[in-house]
Amino acid sequence: MDRIRRFLNKNILVFSVRQGLLLTIPFLIMGSFSMVIMNFPVKVWQEYLISTAGGVIYTFLMGVYQATFGSLSFIFILMIAYAYGEEQRVYDNTHIFFPATALCAFIAFCYPTGGMAIWGPEWSFTAICLALACCWMLTYFYKWISGYQRLYTIGVAYHFNASMQSLIPAAAVVVICGIAGLILYLAFEDTNIMNFGSYLFLKLFGHMGNGLFSVLIYILISHVLWFFGIHGTNTLEAVSRRLFEAEVAANQSMLAQGAVPTHIFSKTFLDTFAFMGGSGCALCLVLALFLAGRKKNNRRLAKLSLPAVVFNINELVLFGFPIIFSMDMILPFILTPMALAVISGLSMSLHLVPVASRSVEWTVPVIFSGYMATGSVRGSLLQLFNLAAGTLIYIPFVKHSEKVQEKEFLEKIKNLESVMIQEEHSVWVRDFHWKNYENRQTAKLLTSDLQYALAKGELKLFYQPQMRRDGTLYGCEALLRWNYMGRTYIYPPLVIALATQSGFVDELGLSIISMACSDMKEAEKKLGYPLPFSVNILPLQLEVPGFAGHVTHILKELDVDGAYVTIELTEQVALNPGPNLEAQLEQLKKADIRISMDDFGMGHGSLNYLNSADYDEVKIDGSLIRRLPDHIQTCELVGNIMNMSRILKVNTVAECVETEAQAAKLEQLGCMIYQGYYYSRPLPLKEFIEYVKNLPRAH
Repeated sequence: MDRIRRFLNKNILVFSVRQGLLLTIPFLIMGSFSMVIMNFPVKVWQEYLISTAGGVIYTFLMGVYQATFGSLSFIFILMIAYAYGEEQRVYDNTHIFFPATALCAFIAFCYPTGGMAIWGPEWSFTAICLALACCWMLTYFYKWISGYQRLYTIGVAYHFNASMQSLIPAAAVVVICGIAGLILYLAFEDTNIMNFGSYLFLKLFGHMGNGLFSVLIYILISHVLWFFGIHGTNTLEAVSRRLFEAEVAANQSMLAQGAVPTHIFSKTFLDTFAFMGGSGCALCLVLALFLAGRKKNNRRLAKLSLPAVVFNINELVLFGFPIIFSMDMILPFILTPMALAVISGLSMSLHLVPVASRSVEWTVPVIFSGYMATGSVRGSLLQLFNLAAGTLIYIPFVKHSEKVQEKEFLEKIKNLESVMIQEEHSVWVRDFHWKNYENRQTAKLLTSDLQYALAKGELKLFYQPQMRRDGTLYGCEALLRWNYMGRTYIYPPLVIALATQSGFVDELGLSIISMACSDMKEAEKKLGYPLPFSVNILPLQLEVPGFAGHVTHILKELDVDGAYVTIELTEQVALNPGPNLEAQLEQLKKADIRISMDDFGMGHGSLNYLNSADYDEVKIDGSLIRRLPDHIQTCELVGNIMNMSRILKVNTVAECVETEAQAAKLEQLGCMIYQGYYYSRPLPLKEFIEYVKNLPRAH
């Protein structure tokens, strides 16, 4: 099971299908709700739509449906090929040719059939398979011509050369698919062979009747397809029409003749009693999430998807939980509709509930659909019983899946943090990229969640005291903390790297300053006096014109005296100060804000720049402090830093002080201000205030 799960998580083809189908959700929902509006089960409403303004509203809704569900194969090809190309870049910008090539190849393959039917949902299985095959072939041909440079022309437009590099691979894929389609067309008299997905399934069900066995096989295959991200009920639409669609009409004919209807298994039977909420009986899954879900994001997903599943639109919950490609949820996803089909079929065969004798659109909500299909309230009661049974089936699997989801995602986060730690020297590089697509996807998800957390004010600051040797408080440093979904704290440098790579680090930095100022005003109210505090700023933030102005505006707005604020900058500022950065620092100094050089001693800091910039403070890098007190060379280096600090008349703070021996050695070397776990870990604001209350006041 674990091996299969790892394969599904890491395989590029599986990943492309998953990501591509996620991108189709807006179009699926648009099409579904247009169908809901058109077929809302109120006769007056339907007559109104058809008659008003000459049927313009109805025509518009039908246009939306045809543009979405009617073009499902077209959308699938574009999105899956786009997802594949984004993750499997061969050269720069070649990913933009994947969707167009796959689309052209699909048309070339299907051309002999003619007509617009190839874009409909029945062709979705064929479309997905061809999209993946085309993307794989295109990647192969790109690599095959990688050393062939005759098509490259120096001095012409970049996209012209990109097009020329893509000419042979794209042409080869389209030609291969076109020839394959032509061979199939000539070899078989039945042109349906072109839609090989629908063709194979029709052959499979060709000799089956429409009894319980056929229903269970139909449910099994359609839900296995769903597991792989393929809209199973749409793919098996031709099978459904052949086996089940005529049964309601047969029941109506029997009623008209005064006989009791006997055809149990029909398309309406499946939609009404087995697929409540959509495939997998998604409404039962949503109810199980409400009852048994413990993760906030899953309960929020249930609330978000409930209005949709009421009308049997299931894409949100199937892709969001997820069901798709989830080994932990495939069993209840298949078992639930099978069990409900058996329960419902047995109830009708025993005449406890009338058989479905009226056609009901799949978008009609539960309870209403049961009554409309059977003409009896017993149909609605059977639906309620099925909902309870299906929910009970889902509950233990939901609990187990949440545990697996949490474990897997925490492992992904830890892996990403491990990469961050290994290459932390690249944190500030603008074009830093994660090495594999699994890490990239985790980073993208965390980035999106980080932006949401920032907008909702879910990021917090912890405060680590900075102590003098005499036990009085020198100040504190504000440290960013993100408690991700209440499960784990994300490694702070990773948070900064995500914000940096996604272009909102300025917003994050200003938000941190604002939070720190607000927190310190609260601390001042409770303590009766202000506290000095420091915040970290990235060097690249000082490259943004107006950054210092935003900082001073925050101080003024929150009524914070700049003399109590320290801005910590890394030594990288000294590498390339530049006139803009110097102007920003000067503006901060005019607001009485103190400037500290962080992590001093292990980088490339400039002593001359440290002097000219009029820094107020130096923080000795923690990697030096950890070597104390026994490393002789480090003791000499720290001693030299202290001598330099005395000459420049700046305060010196030692970071990462963890033992009394380190503190004693630092005192001997002349450093009297310390920050580290020997005194206190970083504390939430309330705990920090209580900590300070127990300290002696400095005189």
